[in-house]
Amino acid sequence: MGLYYICIVAALWGTLQALPEIYARVTQEFLSALWPDKEWGYVQVQRVICTYIFLVAMIVLWMEVPFDTLIQIVGFIAVNLALAIIMVAALYLNYKLPAAYHTGRTMLLGTAISCVILVVIAVISGWSLAGKLFGS
Repeated sequence: MGLYYICIVAALWGTLQALPEIYARVTQEFLSALWPDKEWGYVQVQRVICTYIFLVAMIVLWMEVPFDTLIQIVGFIAVNLALAIIMVAALYLNYKLPAAYHTGRTMLLGTAISCVILVVIAVISGWSLAGKLFGS
């Protein structure tokens, strides 16, 4: 049974260790697709992301935020807000691509409807979380 827990901790540690690089690579590729005329150096993007993660972690540790509150905030950011932002970015990217790469009307309509639903859910969830954190 102990080996199982060691493997779980090792997997979680590996995931946490890879996050800054994953975020940097995805961000650099996405920014390069949005603004191809500007050069987005991977190292510079990685430094900004790593600095951001470090500063936010230090602020959270300094504030001694309770664990359950951290889980609620991370859940909101990682799921509700992130999915809504990704859908908006996907729609925006669709218009930035050459016409030959645009999605069909049916797919675009489905994407737009999904985007509206996700944004509404993110707003409701964010409003609820803000009420819990800052009082109703």
